[in-house]
Amino acid sequence: MSPLPGLLLLAAPEDDLRPLVEALSRDWSVTTCIPRALWRYAGADAALAELRRQARGAALVLHLSADGAAALAGLEGLVEVYAPADLALCHLSPAERTDPEAWEALWRRERDLARRARLLVVPAEEVGRKLRLLYGVPAERLREVPRAALPRLLAALPPPAPAEGTPPGFTLALNDYPVIEKHTGGAVRVRHGLAALGEETVLLSLGNVGATAFVAPNVLQVSVPKDRGQRAVEADLRTLADSGLEDIVSAMHAASHPTLLAVAADLSRRARVAVFEHCYLAPLLDAMHAAAPGLPVVYDAHNVEARLKREILAGHPAEAPLCGFVEEVERRLLAAADLVLCCSEADAAHFGPAARQVVLMPHGVILAEPAAPVAGEAPRLGFLGSSHPPNVAAARFIVEELAPRLPEAVFELVGSVCAAVSSNLPNVLLRGVVSEEEKAATLGRWSVALNPVESGSGASLKLADYLAHGLPTVNTPHAARGFAAVAAGAGLVLPLEGFAPELSRLLRQPGALRDLAARAREAAEA
Repeated sequence: MSPLPGLLLLAAPEDDLRPLVEALSRDWSVTTCIPRALWRYAGADAALAELRRQARGAALVLHLSADGAAALAGLEGLVEVYAPADLALCHLSPAERTDPEAWEALWRRERDLARRARLLVVPAEEVGRKLRLLYGVPAERLREVPRAALPRLLAALPPPAPAEGTPPGFTLALNDYPVIEKHTGGAVRVRHGLAALGEETVLLSLGNVGATAFVAPNVLQVSVPKDRGQRAVEADLRTLADSGLEDIVSAMHAASHPTLLAVAADLSRRARVAVFEHCYLAPLLDAMHAAAPGLPVVYDAHNVEARLKREILAGHPAEAPLCGFVEEVERRLLAAADLVLCCSEADAAHFGPAARQVVLMPHGVILAEPAAPVAGEAPRLGFLGSSHPPNVAAARFIVEELAPRLPEAVFELVGSVCAAVSSNLPNVLLRGVVSEEEKAATLGRWSVALNPVESGSGASLKLADYLAHGLPTVNTPHAARGFAAVAAGAGLVLPLEGFAPELSRLLRQPGALRDLAARAREAAEA
């Protein structure tokens, strides 16, 4: 009887190997190795030599993790199969979560293994999509089977797949912050806008920690951890003026962040188009175009950032250099962009003279189920907002001006804006940041939604939320920008001094409220 061929099984310490080894042993002579343990007890040089020795003597190397992948790179004639339960980048160690160098080392190990392995075996379709999007693995080398079926598949290992052509491109989106579980207006526009494209998308960002996860069925978010230098500058800016200005600091560090540059270049080579959400990762453009010279560029302009920062940073100790820097970053992106998407007509008019092409893309409305009114409850007037300075000013107007004048109503504020205001009034509720489910339930109980914002550019995403819930809205002219239906009667548009008397009238006229709610719902469904 001829001896069984050798199989080297490389696994992580947490893997439960006994059932798999028992099944594999029917067809293979199995040697098991835990690379992390080998490194710890034998030292780097001895561990490397031992892994390579074992691999040379095996007919097949089966990787359940990417831990030993770098040690085997370059070995001639090696047959490798990668069978992860999930991407390594989805299960980071504490160091890999916060240290860009450790994150990049893992990314390179897994990327190189995924690209050279004869076969990649995944337990679920979602894991296969991650491998395809992030590493460019062609479908011909992917198999979706449960771990229990792996021994049967390996017993009849297919021959190498023929050299594949250029894989289909995807959309590479870039944003200066991760949108995973983030509920600000900008994050919502990014998630919903990219999801609505219906194209497979990788969304690359900088974050306080590394993270990789789908934020929509077709959108894979890859967040690279910030380096220590960037965190230090943000801390200094908070000390200077109570704000880390994370978006501006991301722009300052993007082009000198080796890990971010490497990932952006690698993804650009396979991308069909690059979409910049905001302008703050535009300093990556040189590296991206060096890797993919013909890559088309789209700027999804949530605001006129240069104008917005002039408003926000008025009086800041570093106002002049910071505003000048943002203006230059946005100017360079406009010069490179083949298309600029704007969410309001005012922004489109601003960008028009400098842009090659401008398209108006207002915020979409995702309809919510209407909530049943609660009998006997005091009317609730609500405001939804992040800690963006224009929202803070609006929240203070509500708490300091409206709530004292309308004690018969409850004023309910939702979002991170709540951290910037305070009130001892019994009719003011500060909910803070809540989940999407809690937000929907809260908005569903409101009688009127308030939008007393008077500055900022772009279009008001909170207004899209209000309309989606079929809420009567009272808006300033500035807050209604980008929503022609509101200006046409789907909501009320008033100066700030008109808010209190108009709200008092509406609360005495339930019929007027019902009419406004019906028009809001019609506008959302249109």
